[in-house]
Amino acid sequence: MCCAATSNERSTFNGSTGTGGSPGRAHRRYWNVAQLLEVVPGALPKLPIPRENLGVWLFPAKPPTVDPKNVNEISAPGGNRTHDLWLRRPTLYPTELPALERGNLSRGSEAVQGLRFCTEFGPTLENLRTAVTMGAVGWTRLCVAVVLLGAASGCRGKVGKPGEKAAVLDVANLKVDGVATAAEERPREPAMFAKEGGPTLGAVKMSVAIRERPDPRSPQLGYLRVGQKLTRAEKPVAFDACQGGYYQVLPKGYVCVDEGATLDEKHPLLRAGLRAPDRTKPLPYAYAFVRAIAPRYYRLPTFKEQQQYEMALDRNLRSFDRLKDKWLAYEVGANDVPIDAAGIVIGDAPEEPPLLDETERFGGLSGAKVPWFFEGGRKLPNISNFAVPDYAVITNRIKRHAGVALIDAFGGEKRYFTLTTDLRLIPTSKLKPGRGSTFHGVELSNKGWTLPLAFARKDEAYKYENFGGGRFRRIKTRLAYGAPLQLTGESKGEGERRFVEAIDGTWLKSSDLAIAAKTSTLPSFAKGKLKWVDISILRQTLTLFEGDKPIFVTIVSTGKDGLGDPKTTHSTPVGTFKIREKHVTTTMDSQSLGSEFELQDVPWVEYFHAGYALHAAYWHTEYGRPRSHGCINLSPIDAHRIFGWTDPPVPEGWHGATAGEQMGEGTTVHIHP
Repeated sequence: MCCAATSNERSTFNGSTGTGGSPGRAHRRYWNVAQLLEVVPGALPKLPIPRENLGVWLFPAKPPTVDPKNVNEISAPGGNRTHDLWLRRPTLYPTELPALERGNLSRGSEAVQGLRFCTEFGPTLENLRTAVTMGAVGWTRLCVAVVLLGAASGCRGKVGKPGEKAAVLDVANLKVDGVATAAEERPREPAMFAKEGGPTLGAVKMSVAIRERPDPRSPQLGYLRVGQKLTRAEKPVAFDACQGGYYQVLPKGYVCVDEGATLDEKHPLLRAGLRAPDRTKPLPYAYAFVRAIAPRYYRLPTFKEQQQYEMALDRNLRSFDRLKDKWLAYEVGANDVPIDAAGIVIGDAPEEPPLLDETERFGGLSGAKVPWFFEGGRKLPNISNFAVPDYAVITNRIKRHAGVALIDAFGGEKRYFTLTTDLRLIPTSKLKPGRGSTFHGVELSNKGWTLPLAFARKDEAYKYENFGGGRFRRIKTRLAYGAPLQLTGESKGEGERRFVEAIDGTWLKSSDLAIAAKTSTLPSFAKGKLKWVDISILRQTLTLFEGDKPIFVTIVSTGKDGLGDPKTTHSTPVGTFKIREKHVTTTMDSQSLGSEFELQDVPWVEYFHAGYALHAAYWHTEYGRPRSHGCINLSPIDAHRIFGWTDPPVPEGWHGATAGEQMGEGTTVHIHP
């Protein structure tokens, strides 16, 4: 498998919370409600059924309509067999399982709150209606259980007779005054709806889930990255397994405040004003490569601390002062190429890069000062998936050649430091700017481009003259790597060599080119305006189609083992897939990327099958040649252009989205030899 994201990132879309296992798997936990009552003082006397005889059968799968077959008589020591009834509860959140197993559910637990309401106001259907009207839908499940048990045993002190039929309730889909008591609760009053101009919530963890419904088992629509904010409703819609409450957010979905979000606009991570990814650029962050093994500081170190944690620092700084211009040199990059709002290139790359000082080259502003949250120590909480004490100076070291994404840079003692997206510091003297390739594909609607066309995929691709009789002579004109060529469709052979004709009348060896040709047959789904992506492994080309019309073509790098078995080799899988999830950036496994080095925040990642994805490769420029471990490598400009065109769209302010009923179906990806 290739291109798998790190476990921290990939858990973003796993659909599960807590340690209770996957949703839908039945956790058959038998738990006597008497133990739950220990945390609800005063509730016991009002129960219509003796304490020692009441129990609940707990498990998370949503059951069908509850009928007498689901109410089983189970004897217990000292109990009357008729009253020892167990009920199948419609839902149990995985996050509740550890508490149940320890026997110490908190007062705020949804299960206990439901039991509290039921027992304090009486387990009647009328009071259940009241609970639903009050918005306590998520807290009424155990109340429903008690109502059912009461009905089954002859509630209000009446003892049911052996063999007497229990009342039938559809617990899973019970509707009271038109409101469902199942987990998919919706806003029921104006303050529960998110509106433009409303209050906001912000992410204070590296990723914060946005769910389809206010339910931890609900499908995940997408996620936020730390520091990002969304407009929310004034009031939460539910508290199921979320004591802080689920808030509806714009443009859609629900966020649990307990899952890494906050309503506090003065939270340090929101006050910090962390730089969000710039989705208008091919590279959403500034990037750099580690030139020499570098420390990752947790707080801004003094020079004495730098000497303590960096070997031969004085000597290294003398070398840096002497070779600074060479080590910090940079070229025209992907973000220097002019593009429009759709990511389409609208002009040529400039001949010279912009003038940038040292802080600007590493994600900062010119002359940036130390931000308040690093003055006199660190004032930001740790957001990474590693444990570090508050007094720590350094967290670890990062290897040479690793790639990092940067969001700020400023001066420290003796040198500059840059801030990575996970809020750790690296000295800029250990880095080299990485600005991405300026290569990009061709819009077929522009400047008369049409299929067939080709791109030079060798450093020495020359043009030839055709002298007839199968004889060709090389001329001095050499093509730049990646240069596009309009072809006429004519081809001729000279021995084992094959030549194709360019529109200017010259000829080129087909082996020097990646050729995007017309095809006589298209897949059956290529109809109407359907968007789909066509990828050829042998040609190393990618073409965007709308129905049967090609609109864009470029070159890519697929798996380095060609058409081998993806299960046993570094090959790209062949077949027809759909994009499953999209990430503005994500840190992917370096071995999967075809590199032994860590590469953080890979941009424009689109997973289409298992761990295989289309994504930008900011660390190489060898597009048109197989070299990945199975993913589809694109230039940053092309990856950005394609990311904005494919479905599902990632809403503004989100860091990722997953295909589905609400977000829309993913775009088709067709991969063939």
